[in-house]
Amino acid sequence: DTKQTFDTDFRIVMRWFDPRLASDKEEIRQIPIEEIWHPLVAIQNLRDFKKMSNDDVVFVDHEGHCINVGRYLAKFTVPLNLKNFPNDKHKLYIQARSFYSPDQVKFTIDEDLTGWSSVLSIPDWSVSGGEAKIDTFFSDTQAREMAQMEFSFKIERFFGFYFWRIIIPLTLIVFMSWGVFWIDPKRLEAMVGLSATSILTLFAFQFAIGALLPKIGYLTRIDKFTMLSSLLIFLALIESLLTAYFGKKDWVEKAIVLDRISRVLFPISFITIIWYAFFW
Repeated sequence: DTKQTFDTDFRIVMRWFDPRLASDKEEIRQIPIEEIWHPLVAIQNLRDFKKMSNDDVVFVDHEGHCINVGRYLAKFTVPLNLKNFPNDKHKLYIQARSFYSPDQVKFTIDEDLTGWSSVLSIPDWSVSGGEAKIDTFFSDTQAREMAQMEFSFKIERFFGFYFWRIIIPLTLIVFMSWGVFWIDPKRLEAMVGLSATSILTLFAFQFAIGALLPKIGYLTRIDKFTMLSSLLIFLALIESLLTAYFGKKDWVEKAIVLDRISRVLFPISFITIIWYAFFW
């Protein structure tokens, strides 16, 4: 996620026709690609790759039809906005460009070969879509248009893991901190003990989930939820101390009123936090 890359096992099949390579012998020839004209296709968002087959050879028939096939294990880069984490959706793509202009090389898409395997090893995501389109790209360095083909697909993160491992446990900690609203204002030890336990549980929980959250320089939805929930737990501690102070001063009625207001105000605040963090 934070590296903004994705790994693939993919194959590129390029076909073109060059009548200059026609031959009287009806046989398939293997010609090194650097010895003949070829479309000069490069993958633009490729960062690292390992060849799984030899793509340096072009197979040519007697009429001049050429085919070049390459299979790779590769890493691609794409810009990702993780602000909606863990309910985020992204568009991933592979961009192929020819160094020739669109009037010299024109891409066409073979619909029968374009797509992906029916079994994908992506346990945290669902994959949908899958679209190949022809376009052009203006190169600032070369000051001209270049032919481009892009294959893109959409991914959506599975929300359930984070719901059960982060949101539900943190919600239970928030509910636990509200227990002070039902404790007798004169029982200072019980109120402070419950509030302190809630704070310590929160710190331990924050430490435990640190490895599950992306380390980025802006807040995600789940960051907003955890921060505001932590603030709510801290405010419950403040309320318990204030109630205990009222009880110590024999202002029991004020303490009871404060507890009754908190029983309503804190749940409303928590619902507002959920709405702001995940739906606003």
